[in-house]
Amino acid sequence: MSLPFQNTTLYKTTQETIKNILKINQTLKIPNLTEEAIAISTNLAKAFSDKEEENLNKYLVKATKNIYGVISILDIYKTTEQTHEIEKIIKTLINLKQNIENFQKTRKKILILSANVGQGHMSVSKSIKEGISLTYGLDYEVKIIDFVELINSILNLITQKNYDTLVKFAPKLYKILYEGTSKKVQLIKLFNQLNYPFVITKIKKFFEEENPDIVISTFPVWNYLAAEIWKKHKPEAKFITVITDSITIHQSWTIADSHYYIVPNKDTAQVLENFKIDKNKIKVLGFPVKRSFSIPLTNEEKKETLKSLNLNPNLFTIMFLPTAQNIKKIQHILK
Repeated sequence: MSLPFQNTTLYKTTQETIKNILKINQTLKIPNLTEEAIAISTNLAKAFSDKEEENLNKYLVKATKNIYGVISILDIYKTTEQTHEIEKIIKTLINLKQNIENFQKTRKKILILSANVGQGHMSVSKSIKEGISLTYGLDYEVKIIDFVELINSILNLITQKNYDTLVKFAPKLYKILYEGTSKKVQLIKLFNQLNYPFVITKIKKFFEEENPDIVISTFPVWNYLAAEIWKKHKPEAKFITVITDSITIHQSWTIADSHYYIVPNKDTAQVLENFKIDKNKIKVLGFPVKRSFSIPLTNEEKKETLKSLNLNPNLFTIMFLPTAQNIKKIQHILK
């Protein structure tokens, strides 16, 4: 299995260039060329695997210096029979140097708007970020923002506490509020519109500073407000909604005119179609989960895991994740 940084396009391109240099050096046998070429790859690997932004830039600069070193060595050892090949590699190295220098500027940025209400919205956001990193390396810079916190930290705190309290201690009341606001979803849209004049300056400035290429939302309540401001800031860029519910969908997910709606299954897609969402905008891609959930354990690993949890590996085992339910509800579900 490859490491995330190995899927970065710039890293792949660099590896191909170095292979060509090593191949030509099998004939020329130029001193120090192999070491200097490998140093380019090593410093890029360090740049892309280090989490500190400062170190990223430091190792990118070092990789650029290594390229200068390789070019100067190749320049000295041009021969009649290899001149064309050497000049071709030098040209590739110059392009590579420019790509490394422009890496930070040209890298695409994805902004995920989420919320720390419950656990699902942030969990999905982190899984999307992990998936993009595993697939594309550092080609995309992904940033997760608690959008509710950005709009109003006090409101965010109240929302979190009320949500947790209602779900745990008054689930029937929560159900009434959930279903009532879903049927009268225009109230949520109106709430967005009423807040628009008060937050437009802050959100506009936020989008200008972040300047993402794509905005993804995993929390529906402020979608209308976010999408409206975003589209005016960057009309050509996409606004994507990733729905973290299945089948029982609150209509607030639909208040923004998103370019795409990512849903976990066909049943959820049908619900959105019933809400008059254009089916061409609906993409059934499954529910975003951490990669660790997709790695199967061997029988031996299963036994060791159960033993570490003081569980009998010879018994049928159920893992139960009750989330934010009260004790009586948990006991009822278990029975």
